[in-house]
Amino acid sequence: MVALVSALLPGMQSRQFGRILFITSLAVKEPIENLALSNALRAGLTGYAKTLAREVAPFGITVNTLGPGYTRTERVEEVFAFRAQQQGISLEAAYAQQTAQIPAGRMAHPQEIADVAVFLLSGPGQLPDRPGHHGGRRGRPGIALGGWEGCAFL
Repeated sequence: MVALVSALLPGMQSRQFGRILFITSLAVKEPIENLALSNALRAGLTGYAKTLAREVAPFGITVNTLGPGYTRTERVEEVFAFRAQQQGISLEAAYAQQTAQIPAGRMAHPQEIADVAVFLLSGPGQLPDRPGHHGGRRGRPGIALGGWEGCAFL
């Protein structure tokens, strides 16, 4: 992901506009059991994003991270199947244990995460860069990097 961002930054800087969104997870704030490497990488990526955001802001480039909680994806289903097997409980019981700890009482749906990502990558997701000026160049694409599958969306 760092290499991709590095390759795309010069064009964004010359246009004085860009959007970068790293999709991480709640593991950034609270490590997830049995995902040590993923936990470490996501925390490191968040530090990189914060540093990068400060460096590229003068070029009209925003850098954000989106750290969703448990989202009902195929990967989460795999993790919960493993957890259920390890604990000797049903898959439904594993989900019930987790959702009981979520304030909303449910996992997010992928579309909900996508909606937030679209907002952050769009013109309305930009903070004003000076009073009275919203600086947004609506309709310009951003990039979203990461996600449960480690995909890059261009």
